[in-house]
Amino acid sequence: MQKIRDRIVYYQFSSFQKYCPELMHLITTRIFGYSEKPYDSLNIGLHVGDKRYDVIRNRELVCQTLGFNINSMVAMQQSHSANVKVIDESYKGKGAQEWEDGIKDTDGIVTSTKNMILSGMAADCSLSIFYDPVKKVLAISHSGWKGIVSGVLRNTISKMMKAFACKRENIQVGIGPAICERCYEVGDELIEKMEASFPDCMDQILSKTRKGSRSINLVNALHMQLCDAGIKPGHIELSNICNACKIDEFYSYRNENRITGRFGLFAVLNY
Repeated sequence: MQKIRDRIVYYQFSSFQKYCPELMHLITTRIFGYSEKPYDSLNIGLHVGDKRYDVIRNRELVCQTLGFNINSMVAMQQSHSANVKVIDESYKGKGAQEWEDGIKDTDGIVTSTKNMILSGMAADCSLSIFYDPVKKVLAISHSGWKGIVSGVLRNTISKMMKAFACKRENIQVGIGPAICERCYEVGDELIEKMEASFPDCMDQILSKTRKGSRSINLVNALHMQLCDAGIKPGHIELSNICNACKIDEFYSYRNENRITGRFGLFAVLNY
């Protein structure tokens, strides 16, 4: 990934740079925004207790960095589901300025519509971007352990294929910052659910925290699911950034005692 300082401080997937300007994207940090503590300062989550006016100004700043206004943005009401929706021009502005107006119970969105900013938010879970440069189809998804177990990545790829005739071998994927295995202590119930989803490769997912407690490597699990779904390993870029280790740059629900903001993935087709 590349770190860029502009109006805001943000990251981009290096492997996606060759598609600019037909595809523009960024992953926000918490730096250079308007929100006050404990949401300081570039919080893009409308549902976490922050002042609505500050969040909207933050979102406007992000959209302007991409060259668009906030009315071009689309946001989901993420629910840790495997629900993925194909969207078009009629969704522009949904959830951009009101949480209640977001796309309900959805953790993945897919489109071929130009000039519409897809957005997702996180504070320990992973945000992923999908792009088929042949069909000009863009998607993003949000996945923590619940999304992994229920298959939101597979569903996103399936929607791209069914709705737009995308081919697996053409799809590029970037997996954004997420909590790492050194920070992600888990209990027996979660481990059992992961074992049911990864019966033959738990040795690649189970790990230990810094304190020696059992943990889960979410990024490894996501990577394996993408490969199992037919995405070429060479077409997958990992951020290799733990948001919980870097709370100077990112938000972390766990590491900040649940009262914190959200960073986001924003992506738009511009061909």
